[in-house]
Amino acid sequence: MMFHFHSQNLGNKGQSMFWHGRCWWRILENSFRFEWRLFGTSSTKIGFDFAGDEDDFSFHIALWGLFSLFFTVEKSPLRKLFKDIAQGFGYETSLGFYDGAIWVHVLHNELWGAQHIKEPKWMPRDISIWKACDKGFGFYVSIHYVDMLLGRQVYHSELIGEKIELGIQIHPDTTFLGLDYKAAVQMTRDSWTRARWPFPVVMMRARVDCIPPIPFQGRARAIGTWAMTRCTA
Repeated sequence: MMFHFHSQNLGNKGQSMFWHGRCWWRILENSFRFEWRLFGTSSTKIGFDFAGDEDDFSFHIALWGLFSLFFTVEKSPLRKLFKDIAQGFGYETSLGFYDGAIWVHVLHNELWGAQHIKEPKWMPRDISIWKACDKGFGFYVSIHYVDMLLGRQVYHSELIGEKIELGIQIHPDTTFLGLDYKAAVQMTRDSWTRARWPFPVVMMRARVDCIPPIPFQGRARAIGTWAMTRCTA
């Protein structure tokens, strides 16, 4: 088929595709995708990616709280030229404002991770420079302007009440590997303060420890440790 078009509604149940959706055009050997979301956008960003595993080109623009737009070339005649350098999500060049910082990416590829570059002594500590490691290239810079203006967040934790122990019911048996398990629950009042901001962020939380401890920490912890150690200085 020389030309094909189809679309998808990404909105909540009963919501019109006008608010959140995407569509595809396939023309001969080329494939294009357009995705949009109106309102609810959590960042401000403009960026361009190329040579990804799945997409050849992608352009993204978003304005916090108003809209987010993506235009993507999924397949083009340049795919053969990108074959040798295509990795992960592609090489990103962008300018973004989110997480209380300004982010500048230049030909950066997230697949290979990033290695922190030691900044000169004259540079504020809230400005960080990272370069790609392993087989990647490019770099990115983060400028934490909120920390520069208001001071970095300082974490405090206050115990509330006494720690209590509750029995854990395991069905169909109340034991696991011949052991009776309990949960030790401790309520805490956690807060994050800034030196030049009078309104702290406060959260009531419960810390739950298993007695005796679970023998294995789990796959998620192992993956996190691997991700932190794969790119070292």
